Amino acid sequence: MFLSPLLLLTLATQPLTAADDAPIQVFLLAGQSNMEGQAVVDLVHEQHYNGGRGTLLRLLDDPAMAKRMGHLQDQDGSWATRDDVQVRYRTGNNVLKSGPLSIGYAVYDDLHHFGPELQIGHRLGDANTAPVLLIKTCWGGKSLHVDFRPPSAGGETGPYYTQMVKEYREALAAIETEFPDLAGRATELRGFFWFQGWNDIYTDGAVEAYEQNLAHLIDDLRQEFDAPLLPVVIGETGNAGSLPLRHAQAAVAERPQYRGTVSFVSTAQFMRRPVDSPNKGHGHHWFGNAESYFGIGDVLGEEMVRLIAGGAMKGSEEHPGPIATRGTTATARWAGQLFAGYDPARAFETIEFADGWYREPGNEGFEATLDHLLERLKKSGFGTDDRLQLEVIETPMRSPAWTPKSASLVMKQTDQPDQTLLRFHNSRAPHRTMLPVHAPSCDVEGPLCFDLDQLKKGDVFVTDRSIGRAMRDARSKGAAAVLSSQLADFTVDPSGGDRHLDAIHYSSVRSGDFPVAMISPRVHQTLREHPEARVALKAVVQFDERPLRTVVATIVGRKIPDEVVALAAHVQEPGAVDNASGVGGQMEGVRSLVMALGKKEIEWPARSISFIWGDEMTMSRIFLDHSKRKTIAAFSADMIGASQGMTGAIALLERSPDPGAMRVLPPDSHTPWGSGRVRESDLHPSGVSIIARLAMQDVAAASNGWVIGEHPWEGGSDHDVFLGRGVPAILMWHFTDFAYHTSLDRLSHVDPRMVRRMSVALMASALAVASPQPDDLQRYQQAIDEERTLRIAAADQAQDSESKKMWQEWCAGAQQWLTTLCNESSPEKNQR
Repeated sequence: MFLSPLLLLTLATQPLTAADDAPIQVFLLAGQSNMEGQAVVDLVHEQHYNGGRGTLLRLLDDPAMAKRMGHLQDQDGSWATRDDVQVRYRTGNNVLKSGPLSIGYAVYDDLHHFGPELQIGHRLGDANTAPVLLIKTCWGGKSLHVDFRPPSAGGETGPYYTQMVKEYREALAAIETEFPDLAGRATELRGFFWFQGWNDIYTDGAVEAYEQNLAHLIDDLRQEFDAPLLPVVIGETGNAGSLPLRHAQAAVAERPQYRGTVSFVSTAQFMRRPVDSPNKGHGHHWFGNAESYFGIGDVLGEEMVRLIAGGAMKGSEEHPGPIATRGTTATARWAGQLFAGYDPARAFETIEFADGWYREPGNEGFEATLDHLLERLKKSGFGTDDRLQLEVIETPMRSPAWTPKSASLVMKQTDQPDQTLLRFHNSRAPHRTMLPVHAPSCDVEGPLCFDLDQLKKGDVFVTDRSIGRAMRDARSKGAAAVLSSQLADFTVDPSGGDRHLDAIHYSSVRSGDFPVAMISPRVHQTLREHPEARVALKAVVQFDERPLRTVVATIVGRKIPDEVVALAAHVQEPGAVDNASGVGGQMEGVRSLVMALGKKEIEWPARSISFIWGDEMTMSRIFLDHSKRKTIAAFSADMIGASQGMTGAIALLERSPDPGAMRVLPPDSHTPWGSGRVRESDLHPSGVSIIARLAMQDVAAASNGWVIGEHPWEGGSDHDVFLGRGVPAILMWHFTDFAYHTSLDRLSHVDPRMVRRMSVALMASALAVASPQPDDLQRYQQAIDEERTLRIAAADQAQDSESKKMWQEWCAGAQQWLTTLCNESSPEKNQR
């Protein structure tokens, strides 16, 4: 959902409480050792603290970090204190720490560490004029399953649940003696922070029970403290490799009963490299990195402020759009039902399977993924029920299917052991994109060269240029191989870290025999630091002759079966977000829809709906060429599952070509992908963008919030193929994803909650076109009126009479399209 810039400013600057005698705003912080606090402040011992790397003191030497963290230090170099925020914490050694917010409220009996409470306190203090009290109740090495086990979970209540409640009450009773300046004030429990999970990974049955146990914990604390709507912020155990645990934490916040009061916050984006941290061997403690704990506290505190303010999830100021009137018609007729029946865990199973392969047209991973989909589609009844048709279309491939098997890049130096810089030996390995598509097998070695003008025969050319141009120029000079660290301009870690330096671009080259590999900027820098070295590049790839398969699953319409709505999710490309998330998201959307149809929870669609998987764009052309049905609208599911915290991307609607794609006026803007070329003759008014916009906002209303935006047409996915055939089409995707088309696009970047929202929005959009109702038209008309008002006002502001005219004509055409649709006639200008 969207927030206007004015509303965002209001929420950011308006205090949550303002009265001089307002109650003390109390917040309970609980968890295990990472809530205790392991961030190192100023210890610099070379052996024990890695020379101070990643400590708060060292970070503040960096101007960029000082801008973010400068409020933690006074001008004289001492650590700042904050009297409007007080902290109370009794450590596991029974040492009581209490006083104004500053450094030192950590598990150790010193001032050399801090925890998330530091920046949580600053966020809450900035949002309140009433005093704030943080009560920390946390102990290292404790599980939710046993130690914090809440009473309603059954079995023996955990001793640290009891201790948590006891210390909270003890803290309130001690206010007059420990915080005399607050004596006489009432108290109000305003929020609960939960940052825990590591020990449950290693406790039998704990991960499987974590979601339910955490729900019990929230319910029991709300009852214990007589606070039925107590805001709760759950911090992800982002330093743990257990995705099931992290998904369970997120799933709690998805429960309908917690809508607007419980929120999950991603933290994995704040993990920093051990070499850049003080405690290199302590991954369970975020390597003691001060930036990690600061970032975690910052997002936890920010989210609590949002929950208390009752604000919507922060929308995109870059990609806002019209806010559609809520209602119960159009896409709202399906959004809630579909959302309830969609199983994100099932979707993730397919996503995980697909992510295990380097998927290219016709290769081993592509074929394995299609077989996986076919098996699941058949289990859902496709191919055995006349109303559920399943087709595998085989067409010739232009070139043999390419499968990378293994590769390595080794640096060789005199009197030094060989150093493997990059390597993969199976399709799951992190460095698998080091071989661009169509790269040949090779076994070459040569000296390094970084300057094309100085390149000699037999050298290995290292560059950050486009791989295609670099290959052409280097080959003409007799180079042995080319290594490129090319990345897109937007490939920059949005968390403030340097994850992008390890990104290896996913690229492709023309088929041939010239050795080539992609490398990360960090590897590039390593090579530059050793210009005298030689490098050896080895690669093994496999070519197979086989036909290209396209899978089409069709729910045959009950009333107008010869007209079809198409949904496309491409299989090729090796990323988890791009596009394993689209593959798995669409598969679960199909399964859950068929289940709902079978139970008659949703009426069978009037028009047919086809779901397509295959080679991007090619599959849509194949579908249109082979289908005997008239395609009246299409929706592309591409990159639908990005975690905003991990990638920086939000859910976006890319509209079909409209006047905004020709003349961009506020509030529109393009993504870093860039604008496509649009002529006035390309503008064919339709209602698919209106329908998709309503669907996304209806899903936001049906779920516990959703950060969404939209932008004019840019192109680059399957929707373009349908548009080229005169079929109205849109794209739903996530951007700007800094890991797009890089080796970093793996499972940890996929958020099953986003997969669920996007998939349901796509399904609701398709159903709205397949089964329109006359009473949908009123809501569509309201949406068009909102669009017209917004666009004409922008054109008037810009004194752009041409845009004004185009938008007036567009809105009139969209209204006619939707009127025709809702009368269950085929919209004009549709072609198969």
